[in-house]
Amino acid sequence: MAAILLERWDSMRSSGTDLTTADAEFRRFLTVDALRELEAMGTPLAVDDHFEVFVHLVHRCFALDRRRDAMALTDWLVAHFSGHGEVGPDAVEFAAMAYGELHRDPGLRVRSEQSMTGLVGIAERGRGVRFEFAALFTLVQLAQLLATVLREGVDPRERSDGMRQGVKACDRVIRRWDPHFPLVERLRILVSTALLVKAKFLLADSDTTAVRSAYSKVVGLFDKTGDLEDPAAAEVLLFRARHGLDILDSVRFPEPAFKTEYLEETRAANRRRAGGELRRRLLAALPRSIFKDRTRELTRLARRLHERTGTQIRAHALMGAPIVLLLRNFDLFEWSTTDASPVVGESDVAHAQVIRAVAGQGLISSLCSRAFVTHVASTSAAMLELDANSGMLGAPKLRYPLYLPDDSWQEQVRKLIELCEHIVVWADKKTPGLTGELDLIRSLGREADTTVLLEEPADGSNYIALYGEPPPEIPVLAPEDPSLRGFPNVFMARNTGSADNDADSFLDSVLYPVGEVLALDDHSRVVRMRNRLDEMRRR
Repeated sequence: MAAILLERWDSMRSSGTDLTTADAEFRRFLTVDALRELEAMGTPLAVDDHFEVFVHLVHRCFALDRRRDAMALTDWLVAHFSGHGEVGPDAVEFAAMAYGELHRDPGLRVRSEQSMTGLVGIAERGRGVRFEFAALFTLVQLAQLLATVLREGVDPRERSDGMRQGVKACDRVIRRWDPHFPLVERLRILVSTALLVKAKFLLADSDTTAVRSAYSKVVGLFDKTGDLEDPAAAEVLLFRARHGLDILDSVRFPEPAFKTEYLEETRAANRRRAGGELRRRLLAALPRSIFKDRTRELTRLARRLHERTGTQIRAHALMGAPIVLLLRNFDLFEWSTTDASPVVGESDVAHAQVIRAVAGQGLISSLCSRAFVTHVASTSAAMLELDANSGMLGAPKLRYPLYLPDDSWQEQVRKLIELCEHIVVWADKKTPGLTGELDLIRSLGREADTTVLLEEPADGSNYIALYGEPPPEIPVLAPEDPSLRGFPNVFMARNTGSADNDADSFLDSVLYPVGEVLALDDHSRVVRMRNRLDEMRRR
């Protein structure tokens, strides 16, 4: 039936009339002419059967990827059936689901959102419990649709407006909870869903207290209940809420303990240089900021970035979104010292920062632009790695740093390894810290989920220039090193332009598993995250 009707629609469109006229004629045929013909034949079509014809047509358009036609048919369905007491509530709920699916199409996003908003008003004008429930159902669908503003790249004003409207829609459903409602089991599912959607918006606003409250309310709604009408749906909602509470309890990172000797020595040296005759000559030309103590300013900024990263990691873990963890030698592309240099020969110079260009910088920058990558940052770097965070000095733009204290870094790195979808180890030397991280990866059985990018070690010339002697010897990390046994994805950064071991191979080894997770539906992503966490914690 649906195929025949669509053929008739196509025939009308190809008959020479414009599309608007052809669509209007087909709509009249579906809602008026066909009914009259059937009635004249003595086989009138019941309202519920007529509604089913529309439902089949919409499904057929989705199957054929005729999404604009599905949109038009859904609009016609709402206009024709939403006022019928028999099928009106079913028509509203079906249309709400259809608009939600159509919202995935960027070209139909605005129109479907407007139609969904109008559908809420239509349902609220209906009479009876079923219409009231249909209105609440549509509000939940609208909130889920609005949650798409939380994706990256959305205009801040659009994001803020969408979040406000989404929370408002959720609250209207949540406030309607009544254990004596005639359709109480269905309402329980709706209210729980609204609480979980609201938690998404609250999480984006970093309101973890309210997020915890929402998850706890979901658990409470199903506490001490008898037989459930839809136990499968209840199980999914409870799973999400309990997972959320566990993440909020377990994914916390301690306050950073910054080592600011370099910043303090820089300021002290600038003050020493500005004394005596030099002060009289240059003071007018020097910016006043050179005497400013930037330690507090930079540590405050670093702490804010650390907190933002923790919030993002929790958000990704709550939604099962993929996290990439970058572990590396801290002095790979920058190292600093506050030891006085006997070679430079200036008694007031007791600090130096050396920036190094390495082959893998471009690859890491590309990776950071295509996935959520968090990294363990150095608490003692010259500028607390904030210059790297901004992409200055040629360093890769690392946007999500965590500054872990020395006394618990292994515990925190283990937590990150458990949470992440993939690990990137970027190194040139076997430092004790890096060796410890490789051991953690192996102990948790995550070698196959790790990509190693190796750099050629520095030649030591900068160190020799400062101190007149070679740097302390640290073993080089080479592909054949025993510590990398069992790691299947090992790349040399200097070879990333060759046919056998190119940049695409490195990026694919990281981004392919990330893409696989992103292709899953929301619930499947959370299940994957939960299963991994449970398995890791048993080790």
